[in-house]
Amino acid sequence: MADDKKHNNFRDGSAGTSMFSEPIDMEFTKPMAAMVIGNSMLSAVKGVSAAGATPEDTLFTPNLDARLILSGTEEGKDVPVSPLGCVSPAVVVHALFGMCGIEPVVVNAGLVHRPDFVCTDVYGEVGQDPRFDFALKDPRLLYRRGVKVGTQWGTYADLLILGECVPGGTTTALCVMKALGYHASASSSFPVSPTALKEEICNAVLKRIRDAGIDTKDAFEVMKYAGDPMMPVV
Repeated sequence: MADDKKHNNFRDGSAGTSMFSEPIDMEFTKPMAAMVIGNSMLSAVKGVSAAGATPEDTLFTPNLDARLILSGTEEGKDVPVSPLGCVSPAVVVHALFGMCGIEPVVVNAGLVHRPDFVCTDVYGEVGQDPRFDFALKDPRLLYRRGVKVGTQWGTYADLLILGECVPGGTTTALCVMKALGYHASASSSFPVSPTALKEEICNAVLKRIRDAGIDTKDAFEVMKYAGDPMMPVV
């Protein structure tokens, strides 16, 4: 995508139609796309996530999705699939960025498996199962590092397209939102959401938070007990 070409309202000039329900009054010449990836050990709990053929496979999914988005499918390389055999939507994302002429970047927020592709590392740790342990050790530190990375990107990009991949992330999101006082529900990678299991996990996490007596208006404290490494970075 040429730097001197302006894009207004995300419209397709040939069709004259908008990708959104309402036009966005925005012009940009240097778009950038980034994917923040990480792991939560909640995804290894049976029935929580379909972002892998087995619960154990979900711990590889962020790496595989990132590699797909960066390089596309390669012979001999694994492509993440759901228990029903559905291929990761990262394949579509790779094709979309190719059509737009955008070279995406990846941020490692905290992975189980060391990445084998070029990425920005904020040196986070894997999110632990919040039913039994702190989900994150220091979300404030991850936040500061995320701000630093974003500030660097802002020196040469005027539009940031931001994505994420954290298997089990809808469950950690549910825990965080409810802990903050929202009457929330969350989606799922399964065709039928395992609502009962999500609520069971969430109730256990909320009990730990109540027992600890933390300030639930402090988002960082809530993320420490219930979040995943992607959250404070983004």
